[in-house]
Amino acid sequence: MLECAQNFHGAADTLWKGCVKGEAIAPVSMHKPKSPTTIKRLRDFIKLMEDYRFDDFVLFRGQDQDWALLPKIARLNPRDSLLKNEEDMVSAFKREAVTFLSALPTNDWDWLSIAQHHGLPTRLLDWTKNPLAALWFAIRYPAKTPDSPAVVWIFKPAEQDIIKNVAAVSPFEGKRTKVYVPRHVTPRIRAQVAAFTVHKFVASLKRFVPFEKNKQQKHLLHKVLIPAHAFSEIRFELDRCGVNASSLFPDLDGLSLHLGWEYSLLSDEPPEV
Repeated sequence: MLECAQNFHGAADTLWKGCVKGEAIAPVSMHKPKSPTTIKRLRDFIKLMEDYRFDDFVLFRGQDQDWALLPKIARLNPRDSLLKNEEDMVSAFKREAVTFLSALPTNDWDWLSIAQHHGLPTRLLDWTKNPLAALWFAIRYPAKTPDSPAVVWIFKPAEQDIIKNVAAVSPFEGKRTKVYVPRHVTPRIRAQVAAFTVHKFVASLKRFVPFEKNKQQKHLLHKVLIPAHAFSEIRFELDRCGVNASSLFPDLDGLSLHLGWEYSLLSDEPPEV
């Protein structure tokens, strides 16, 4: 039986340390490509996290399918050039969103953070500093097909790629993909311990390059695969640890999503669980 912290808002390491006991594992170097790891239970994932316990800054991203690490704007079929569409969308969002905001953002980084969390296609890609949150996003729904695994990406960014001074750099410029840790401009950003990769547009190719194919940074990534048959068990184990829609979406929408799940069964969940 798992003995997990019920309060999700504690530090991520508190969650996984409370969920597992075992022998220490030596830290793993992130300076060469790693083969994908497959996990089938929460304890497998937590054991894997021991490899990163000495790292100060690690990011995680959960995906319900093994698709490319591309920001949403890169997957658009643009009416105009992609960069022109981006500029027009962000300008329109700034102009029309003010009526919904209690406090106006003061820079482009805050604007993009808010826009991203409300579904606008931007060059930001969502990550989290909490590995259990990433795992939940990967397996929150049943798999599309029985042979379609979910993925958690683990990213150990280089120090020089973490943006420290937003006043000194624009999110729309730069020679490489960077990491941005946003201010807590929305409750969801805080609850999800959010971070973003800010993706570079490759002018010579007229497109964004998938992050896992980025020659400068792909060696800093580690892929974790979760087979479809393991989703439901891990989902219940994460809920036991307080990781669910209600904790990750701290609003009425999140509460409603969680209650809907708690009082029903998804298609991959057996009645006896």
